[in-house]
Amino acid sequence: AFIAMILDITERARAEQAVRESEARYRALLEQAPLGIVTLDREGHVTSINPAALRIAGVPKDAAETQIGRQTLSVPQVMAAGLDQMIRGVRDEGTSRRQELTYTSSFGKTVEISLDMAPLFDSDGALSGIIAIAEDVTERKRLESRDLQSQKMEAIGRLAGGVAHDVNNLMTAITVTTELD
Repeated sequence: AFIAMILDITERARAEQAVRESEARYRALLEQAPLGIVTLDREGHVTSINPAALRIAGVPKDAAETQIGRQTLSVPQVMAAGLDQMIRGVRDEGTSRRQELTYTSSFGKTVEISLDMAPLFDSDGALSGIIAIAEDVTERKRLESRDLQSQKMEAIGRLAGGVAHDVNNLMTAITVTTELD
């Protein structure tokens, strides 16, 4: 005697395939994003970091992956020193924060960073971690500084031109007066 049981797993297979495709899209999005994306646990330890964040921070990818595997990499080591207050604010208040800062990595790279942090919540609405989005604004800041310097030089040029014009007017009056004498 045989007892046979047939179970249709078509729906489960479709659901598993959909999950794999969703994970692949998420991974591609994270890996290809031009902005640095870092996720943190509640204590501020890095749980994931994309290649753009490593590039922005000047951290070699292999060094970060080794440290993440040992759970020793923290946001201050990756993005900038002194972010504990920003992390605490996001964690304690559950609100987003934005900050621009200058960062010099332990690998010698100095960059201007625009950093946004926001809380991550689990399905129950409890804080599960933090997401940080970083943008390298070094070039923009450099161009703004150069533009400001150009504006200063233009203002000085106009001032000097105005002074020269006024001096010329005075000299003309003096010259005319001395010629009449």
